[in-house]
Amino acid sequence: MYCPDGANRFLVATSPGRCPGLSSDSPSGCVVENRTNIAIMNSSIQLAVDYGEGVTAAELARESALLQYVSAINIACGGHAGDDESMRKCVAAAVSQGGIAIGAHPSYVDREHFGRRALDVPLEKLRRDLITQLAALQGVANEFDATINHIKPHGALYHAAAKERRIAEAVVEAALACRLRGAIVGPAGSELLDAAIAANLPTLREAFVDRQYEPDGSLTSRERPDALISDPAEAVEQARRIVEQGEVVTTAGIAISLPCDMLCVHGDHEPAVRIAAAVRAYLDEDN
Repeated sequence: MYCPDGANRFLVATSPGRCPGLSSDSPSGCVVENRTNIAIMNSSIQLAVDYGEGVTAAELARESALLQYVSAINIACGGHAGDDESMRKCVAAAVSQGGIAIGAHPSYVDREHFGRRALDVPLEKLRRDLITQLAALQGVANEFDATINHIKPHGALYHAAAKERRIAEAVVEAALACRLRGAIVGPAGSELLDAAIAANLPTLREAFVDRQYEPDGSLTSRERPDALISDPAEAVEQARRIVEQGEVVTTAGIAISLPCDMLCVHGDHEPAVRIAAAVRAYLDEDN
């Protein structure tokens, strides 16, 4: 994690405090981190999973199995998936497991397309939608005396915020409106991380072990059959190259720079558990 004070660290939530000085129209349940009650961990590469998106029994079982392999979860908070009940179960599971950083995974409000469709949303509406989602998860976290450690946009919002400064700033402004001071997660060198740094927020540079990359650094479109990596061995090799060499081999066969603080596995990917287990075994080696 890159922090405004230059420290390289990763935060695990312990307990939040109530937001001071919020206006009457501020979202209910919005709380602020109590910085004195945040545990600091060595910021070796973290392994995260997008979480709280499952609906069927098989999907929920997969999410439950993933928890033992990751150090952070990105919880869907109502935009593309999730509701109060699912958020409560996710936070409870993370707290029970221990040592798992809780992150928010807000998106465009688009459950029909799972937040993966690009939308032209007025900025003020986008900010309101994001504040609503962040406040909902923060309210649940408060019930468990837990803190939101990081914020990672989902799907189409993630890609838009990486490229467009105005959208990146809407994400950052929503975090600040809820008095969240956790890390903003996004691609290295993106507008999203630049906007976070400009707002004096820490950042986490993310890379995916289960997605292919294009030569321009973007993720290969899910419309292509080679977009996803399903072989755990291939995912480990991609993780190894990212961690040890700071680069990834693209679909064109050329290597590009990809500095990273956090590796991510998509929880809705069928082989996610096998991939996470294999990458965790690699990360636990003496690198």
